[in-house]
Amino acid sequence: MINSPDYKKQQEIKKELFKCDERDLITLIINKKDLIEEYINLSENELINKLENHPVNKLINIIMENFEVNDLINNLENSDINPIIKENFPYPHPRELQLETISKIYNAIEKGYKYIILETVSGFGKSLISATLSNIYSEGKSYVLTTTNQLINQYLNDFKDSGITKINPRSNFECKNIGGKKCSAYLCKYTKCRYFNYSDFAIDFDQTLSCNYLFNVKEGLKSDSVICSYDYFLQENFYHSNYFEPRKLLICDEGHNIDDKVSKNISLKFTRNQLKDELKIKLKREYKTIIQTEDYYYFILKYKMKYESLLEKKKKGSTNYILYNKRLEDIEKFLMYFDRSNYNLIFEVDNYKNWIFRPVKINKMINNALLNSGEVCIFMSSSIFDYENFAYDLGISEDEIYSLRVPNTFDLSDNPIKLFDEFDMSGNPLESGMAKKSLRTIKQILKKHANEKGVIHTTNYDAANYIEENIDNCRLMTHN
Repeated sequence: MINSPDYKKQQEIKKELFKCDERDLITLIINKKDLIEEYINLSENELINKLENHPVNKLINIIMENFEVNDLINNLENSDINPIIKENFPYPHPRELQLETISKIYNAIEKGYKYIILETVSGFGKSLISATLSNIYSEGKSYVLTTTNQLINQYLNDFKDSGITKINPRSNFECKNIGGKKCSAYLCKYTKCRYFNYSDFAIDFDQTLSCNYLFNVKEGLKSDSVICSYDYFLQENFYHSNYFEPRKLLICDEGHNIDDKVSKNISLKFTRNQLKDELKIKLKREYKTIIQTEDYYYFILKYKMKYESLLEKKKKGSTNYILYNKRLEDIEKFLMYFDRSNYNLIFEVDNYKNWIFRPVKINKMINNALLNSGEVCIFMSSSIFDYENFAYDLGISEDEIYSLRVPNTFDLSDNPIKLFDEFDMSGNPLESGMAKKSLRTIKQILKKHANEKGVIHTTNYDAANYIEENIDNCRLMTHN
């Protein structure tokens, strides 16, 4: 390095460079390319193509070997955080790189990027990023989607003062019209339930006179930031809903699950009762034929024609007519995205004996099912790895994507993994006696870390209870 500082200063600068995204490192080299003889005569595009093939380590070495120390220090010190990030960050003390990461995403949004892919290590604080961006764009509002109720509740607990609101699925509510049954899109919305009145949706109404589910949706949508599961949002958005209007942000947590979630939730499902009682299908014979021919498109068309025939025999306005008509609409909507080539359809039977047809690739339907709900779509995950393939699977143009990979700043030397290979924990360690043998090692670990907190993970509650019952230590706490 020109005018090299002492070794300690070099290491400090190198550590700061490792915090930078690849794009930032490439930009830094491009801005100073006249300092590097082999790059002087290259155009910016030529240089980008060349540098994009380099790993981060090599980019940092190029910078360290060719740039003036003072220039590097100035570049690093002048990467200020936009004040709007600090103002909307929900906690007083951010961890390393959190504000910088949010600032880069904010800048990408302001530059007009439609899709942003963020890859970070687990524990970095993706929920903090969601909360901060939702606060910044509260006027345009946001949807936050995640995979499980556990993650939803974590958001609600961590950011209970930020105004984020959960919208629960229909299955959480009992139908007022039919006692003992859960709210159902087909029975409530399409059969004109007296409590389920969309015409009153834009008006404040008495909860006692309205459907519990619809009231939950109406109240939830008043919030600037709504959180719910992928399963609920996709099913409602694709087949039922006319009230999830597009918002400024669509934040997709655990984004690596999107293709599977879309495929599962826009799938076309026929229940056993529908097949036997409505369509008069002989199940065993039909199933055998489907498996042998694998012409899934043909069978969907067949069921579509059967519903068309059923409609002709039912009185318009009757409950059965309304339900059959809705099922026909669902089939027609599903078929919009397929053709007779049949290459993109698979068939499966679930535990409840429902017959399910679903897509392999979701790029044709993902806009209507999901992406149109956000002016800006942010995908967050710890395991996307290859954003080009991720974009390809979703049918997104790479030109519309800003990808950001946050480097791992955890000191791995402080977090060693130690293996104890004397315990064979396969099968049932409680019955084999292996669990009993492991108690001594667990006690030794507890003693060694007497003044520290820790977590003991087990594969089931029996194992957890066994440890608590057989180790007399007041530090042990469990849950149900």
